[in-house]
Amino acid sequence: MISGAVVMVFEVAGMSLFPLPADIDVNDPASLGANMARIPFPALASVVLGWLFGTSAGAAFAAWRTPGGARRSAVTVGVAMQAAGVADLMSFPHPHWMIAAAAVVFLPPSWLVGGLFEARGGQD
Repeated sequence: MISGAVVMVFEVAGMSLFPLPADIDVNDPASLGANMARIPFPALASVVLGWLFGTSAGAAFAAWRTPGGARRSAVTVGVAMQAAGVADLMSFPHPHWMIAAAAVVFLPPSWLVGGLFEARGGQD
């Protein structure tokens, strides 16, 4: 829930600061896929940043709430976010750099965040 909220904040901010062309229907995967090259790079980058910070925030919350298994809980969030990211990437064509970014913005950060919380003992 926290992860999704953070992703949404980044996506809305990116689309507000860097609006999509008016003829692209964000609710139509075919329209998005056909017009992906016309979407401003910063708007797409905000999605990837949302994935990164959303996953990290959700992993941190899960790790904080699970003192005995912080890394396991954090990585569970990373796995769930990876699954959601793959589903998104499969729903319509994305630039290759976004596909490559999806390999590093979900699981590695959640593993690192979980390790940080394990090192400090979890919940305070």
